[in-house]
Amino acid sequence: MGHGIAQTVAWEGFEVVGVESSQKSLELGQQRIDESLQKILKTAAKKQPDSLAEKEQRSQETKARISYSTDRGALHDCDVVIEAVVEDMAVKTPLYQELHALCKPETLLCSNTSSLPIQAIAEASGRPQKTIGLHFFNPVQIMRLVEVVKLPETDPADFEMMVQFVRDINKTPVTCVDTPGFIVNRLLVPALAQLGVPYSPHSWVAHPSGDDDARTGPCLQGGHRHGDAAGRWAPDGSFDPGRLRGAGHLQVHS
Repeated sequence: MGHGIAQTVAWEGFEVVGVESSQKSLELGQQRIDESLQKILKTAAKKQPDSLAEKEQRSQETKARISYSTDRGALHDCDVVIEAVVEDMAVKTPLYQELHALCKPETLLCSNTSSLPIQAIAEASGRPQKTIGLHFFNPVQIMRLVEVVKLPETDPADFEMMVQFVRDINKTPVTCVDTPGFIVNRLLVPALAQLGVPYSPHSWVAHPSGDDDARTGPCLQGGHRHGDAAGRWAPDGSFDPGRLRGAGHLQVHS
């Protein structure tokens, strides 16, 4: 998801440093960004030809705002670092320890994790007051929701700044505390488990009727019409919350 986050942030006017662990991964990420921008231009040419010139210029500006490196030292002067590595604390722990040593003291360290405790990541970072969860949904370029996760130690001013940052990149922030699954996955996974529906993080679950355009999941994710939990459209086209029995209680703090 790193390439999607980088593209989205750069598209909205921010300078971005994309860092990967290998040259091959770096080139693949750049290729995916280039391909995604080409899709935007093709869509504009087909559906909104009057906007094509503006989109072409914005695409070039987006590319120019992104620099690429395999050297993590390139992150030293960044104000915000958004980590999107594999969901494994054995990988994240040494990475955050290195980021703490590399980045300037005021840098905010944000994790895109969907399943690991932000508290554990914050402890590894050595700067828990400046570690925040920033969970995007895939594909980042399309999905509007971003979960912004707050710890007891989080500096309130820094947290509000990241909420505003999410708005500045044209996304919709929803805030919560560090609870398993945060908001969306905590609602989605128990509901699907109750129904015996296979699930993997960030996946779209095909409609059982075979309708490839249907997507199953909590309405919070946005961007797509959702079916009800049984895989059929409810009479009014909405998700049936009655199907969430047994999913437990959820507290959302803002």
